[in-house]
Amino acid sequence: MDFEVWLDKSNTRYWLAPELLLSEPFPYGCEVDIWSLGCIIIEMADGRPPYSAFHPLKEFFYTATKGAPTLENPAQWSLHFRNFLAAALRPDPSKRATATELLQVRR
Repeated sequence: MDFEVWLDKSNTRYWLAPELLLSEPFPYGCEVDIWSLGCIIIEMADGRPPYSAFHPLKEFFYTATKGAPTLENPAQWSLHFRNFLAAALRPDPSKRATATELLQVRR
């Protein structure tokens, strides 16, 4: 990924998986799309993308080191919804749910 494009005003940076932001090359596949889905769901629930209130470099750092933030008001959402998000937003891509697994997430 081109760093200058990432620093652009493009909103796509909000949905980048941590493994795409780390300095070590990390092979990736569909799990980055699962991460993006989780970020889009947070954006739909909270009305803005994860870490969007921060400067892009701080947002980059937080995503790479902490993963995704929690929902602003988690009690507003069902346990099923929160479990779905937790499964989609696991920082370790090898532990992140697949699309098939997300369809099976239960309370």
